[in-house]
Amino acid sequence: MQVFEYLFKPKKYGDKLALLGQGVSGKVELYQSGDKKYAIKTYHEKEKFETKDEYKQRVLKEYNSLQKLHHINIVQVFTIEISSNGLQIQQVMEYFPFKLKQFIKLNNNLTELYCFFKQLCNGIKYLHEQEISHRDLKLDNLMVNNKGILKIIDFDAMTQNNFQSFGIVGSKKYLAPEVYSKLSYNPIKIDIWSIGIILYYMINRKYPWDIANLNDQNYNNFYNKLITIYEFQNTNNEKMTKDLIKFISKLLDVDPETRISIKEFPNFNWFKKIKDCNHTHHLDSLNTLLSHQPSS
Repeated sequence: MQVFEYLFKPKKYGDKLALLGQGVSGKVELYQSGDKKYAIKTYHEKEKFETKDEYKQRVLKEYNSLQKLHHINIVQVFTIEISSNGLQIQQVMEYFPFKLKQFIKLNNNLTELYCFFKQLCNGIKYLHEQEISHRDLKLDNLMVNNKGILKIIDFDAMTQNNFQSFGIVGSKKYLAPEVYSKLSYNPIKIDIWSIGIILYYMINRKYPWDIANLNDQNYNNFYNKLITIYEFQNTNNEKMTKDLIKFISKLLDVDPETRISIKEFPNFNWFKKIKDCNHTHHLDSLNTLLSHQPSS
């Protein structure tokens, strides 16, 4: 096991408080210095087949891209720290206390959830205008700060200026069918499908299928038009209005060529009715979560 030198002076980022999460590329930990909190991502050590330069280039891709992005719904990165031997890299980012999943679990008020959905769409619209696709949109990568502002995180899988991607990248419940059925696909359209799955989950608190593959019976029924997206909803509610069904059906269009783009969202009545709500201070669910936060 490679022994790394300690990168951070305690006075710079304070004390490590908790492990926030870990994944394929590394782990993220919470640090606090005074009243400031940071999310610090420590990347896994280089692969045996990589040179130091190849490792740095691969790991710094996310940081270099995020540095150029400036949008209220995109995570902000502050700096990158590289050990003197070049074998450990840590990325310092803004910290968010809540996951969007917490609001969905607490919330029966769809107006509040649609507020978050609109913020997600605003962030993705900005990315797509920069010709950037996220490629791993999922609830676990959507955070919320203590002002009710949604933030998109984890850009490891992102691609830029590339309308052709290869291979299975992302999380299976959120992946579009062409990822499994085609050698190459448009990653921008993959983001749209993932947005559709997120919206469906917001409304119904469940996924329509486990995987968008014909081996999955629920998806097979949907693909073969044996069941509509409306019929996937919970039987005890009537949340899927005609306008919403029309919109979500275009997000979850199995043909990527006819699946809508983010710039077409305002053409749909259901979407037009959602008000922009960044800097929301009146979310009942936010007040509930804030009241249960431990004091620093």
